[in-house]
Amino acid sequence: MKIDVFHTIMDKSPLIFSGLLRAMFLLHIRRKNLLAGFSFLLFTVLLLNHLIYPNNPTHFKSEENELYWQKNYYSRMTFEQLREKVKDSAIFDKIDISGNKISGELRPRDFDLHVIRMLSIPLYMKTYKYIGFVSIDFYKGKYTVNCSKIVLVNNNTSIPADLRENVNLEKYALENGTNHFKEPFKKNVGKALEYTLLDMFAFK
Repeated sequence: MKIDVFHTIMDKSPLIFSGLLRAMFLLHIRRKNLLAGFSFLLFTVLLLNHLIYPNNPTHFKSEENELYWQKNYYSRMTFEQLREKVKDSAIFDKIDISGNKISGELRPRDFDLHVIRMLSIPLYMKTYKYIGFVSIDFYKGKYTVNCSKIVLVNNNTSIPADLRENVNLEKYALENGTNHFKEPFKKNVGKALEYTLLDMFAFK
């Protein structure tokens, strides 16, 4: 129970901080003038934005120019229950179970475009599906999901299958030769993938 409460607080931390900000702002403008109050609010928002929201989509990380997604899920399930949930989900094309670890290849999936503003959707999100390699490590009270080697699979049927080019997600996600995320990725592709992956692996 303690773990579940902590996890809930962490997931809702932006809402908690926004409430604190509002209270601090109101208190400040009562003591100072309006201009000083807005200056204080702006400074505090920028500071917390830097601390709470790092320069990447929430659970995406990059090391040595390779992108991966990682998330801890807190659960009371046993490994056997988790294993059956994973099998029933049918999200994997191939699956391997070894010890307390489950791994497999994702079936080709479409992007969830409804979480992005229509005008900011890049063309390749409409013509590509994505696949990836997933490992799920089970621990008492939680399981950790790692999704790596994410590849965009060309789904444009107007192009002959032998001419369709598959692309590593890093091409659109990372600045050349760095581990820094591109702005468009943070605003659209990363946002769509984050939404899908969070829900996909929340086995209940």
